[in-house]
Amino acid sequence: MPDKAKLQAINEQKERDERLIELSKSGYTNAAEIRLALTDGANVHAKGSRAMLNACKKLNYEVVHTLIEFGALSMPIARKYLGSLCDYRGFDKSDMEKYHNVLDVAISITGRDDDYFEPYINNRAAVGDMEGLDNFKRRFELTDDYIVRHIYPGIIFEIIKNGHEDMLAYITNNRDWIDKSCFDSAVAGGEEAVLQYIFEHSELISPSRAAVATALFAGRTGVLDMLSDVGYDFEGHDSFFLEKACRATMSTGFAPLEYLLSHGYSLTDSYKGKTVMENALADGNFKLTQYVRERV
Repeated sequence: MPDKAKLQAINEQKERDERLIELSKSGYTNAAEIRLALTDGANVHAKGSRAMLNACKKLNYEVVHTLIEFGALSMPIARKYLGSLCDYRGFDKSDMEKYHNVLDVAISITGRDDDYFEPYINNRAAVGDMEGLDNFKRRFELTDDYIVRHIYPGIIFEIIKNGHEDMLAYITNNRDWIDKSCFDSAVAGGEEAVLQYIFEHSELISPSRAAVATALFAGRTGVLDMLSDVGYDFEGHDSFFLEKACRATMSTGFAPLEYLLSHGYSLTDSYKGKTVMENALADGNFKLTQYVRERV
């Protein structure tokens, strides 16, 4: 039989941990309540450092400081939660000093960590806040090279689409970010403004088949037209593209297939050793079956 004393101890620990997590859900909980719960034996790391996540979401800096004092940052995920505090709803300029101060405390305990810097760098870059980035750089003695290396490609895409020219110039002057990976991401994601920028500032014109297939499947024919305009050849019979377009008829519609049909493909073509009709029947794709019957 299970040891009753051990079961009781497990249940009591669970209750203490759940109380800590419940307390952390409120933005009005004070540090004294959290301190009492932790002193009473609650595990600061309970459920993947959920208390730290809750406190950061509520922008409850007193509670965050207390959790740090009790060792929360020894768990890597807690460092990520702390760095991402700037991304949670309600964070604004009035939070800056408190946020920076808590990062100072964290760095004094764990040392400098990308998890503390990347979220804010990308948060400010996305909205074109050069002043905010400059202040952050000085506060934490970061270099321009460090900052631009830690701006995510997706954020650069947002910068381009939103016309933050100063921020884009800052990144471009400090980093050669246009590469095959970014190009493929722009194609796959249907990022037409980004793709136009890449065409104007690089020699890239041939994305991977996977990127093209992803765009095709999603019906992002605008980027496919842009690729055609710079010389990408859709004419022919690439069975991989045909398969993607046919499968898209079950979810995103017939635009992908019709795009291929307008570029040299035929409903009598094959993929995976079967015709379009045979694959449609095998997949139970009634819509495509009807479509083919009406046109062949």
